[in-house]
Amino acid sequence: MTFSEFAKMMYPLIGKGEKKSDFVIALTTQIMKKQPDDVDEKNNPLSGMEDDSLGKIFNGKISLSKKNTGVILSKLDKKRFEGYLSDFPEDLISEIGKTMKSEGIMIEEENEIITCCADLFASILKERAYEDAKKSNSSKPSENKNLILEKVSEAHNKPCQNETPFEEMSKIFKEAVDEYHIEDFMNEDPDRLAFISAYPHRGHNFETIVPNRLSQATHFIDDIQCNVIDQFYSYRKETIYKRIKKFTQRMDEYIKYLKANALSPAAYLNRSLIETTPNSISQMIRQGQDPRFKEETDYYRQQLKSLHKEICGSDT
Repeated sequence: MTFSEFAKMMYPLIGKGEKKSDFVIALTTQIMKKQPDDVDEKNNPLSGMEDDSLGKIFNGKISLSKKNTGVILSKLDKKRFEGYLSDFPEDLISEIGKTMKSEGIMIEEENEIITCCADLFASILKERAYEDAKKSNSSKPSENKNLILEKVSEAHNKPCQNETPFEEMSKIFKEAVDEYHIEDFMNEDPDRLAFISAYPHRGHNFETIVPNRLSQATHFIDDIQCNVIDQFYSYRKETIYKRIKKFTQRMDEYIKYLKANALSPAAYLNRSLIETTPNSISQMIRQGQDPRFKEETDYYRQQLKSLHKEICGSDT
């Protein structure tokens, strides 16, 4: 059973009319170790995802990423999930038991329903965390090509699916680029990004200039990791997959470079520099101290723009 199948099984019983995206957060939060109320849901690695992405996870269009599943498992607390279920009425718990039995899950005693449900949920998460490793170990290189061709054939033959996996990967990427304003990120002055990345607590003066650029880029990386790199792993030898993965890796490297090479906060405290146009701010702040910074950041930005053009087929 997948997480999506489990969520769909539980939703009519304990969903309480919640949005499906909220239900995904509720389920996963309730099987993690309890945190103070004000940070409990924020502790959940899925909490930063958009409702649309969470809805896709619920519907099975994308899987939980291995990265996020690993975080949930590292904080796994089945007893908390059992306590969460025990707060529901007994007749509802009985319905959960009947539904699980209809799915072929063995439950011998009525008082085992809650424990069995928690065990099932934990096993689903563990299976997801390790399934790619199992596929890698069990599939011979010659079989991987056949698997890809079979999946492409299935995608073309399904009457309800109008897009090939390759078109879907490209579409997801383009939508994420728009949603997280990645073209603005690539065109933003590197020194301003470096300041925000290294000194977020001092970055209030930049908020109107660089509105959440680093946060948006980080969410973009998580989104693509979940919705493309993990979801379409079977197509990892295909050009579009490789380009999207490379783009995401380069962006991650760029963010880390910016943080590692930011100047001291004192260099940014002059308000006139903050208000300077992006084209001249790097030269004014650094005063020639680090000419390689411009070379390196220009290289990263050109790499990102070139890969973006290859994936989207248009100039940035």
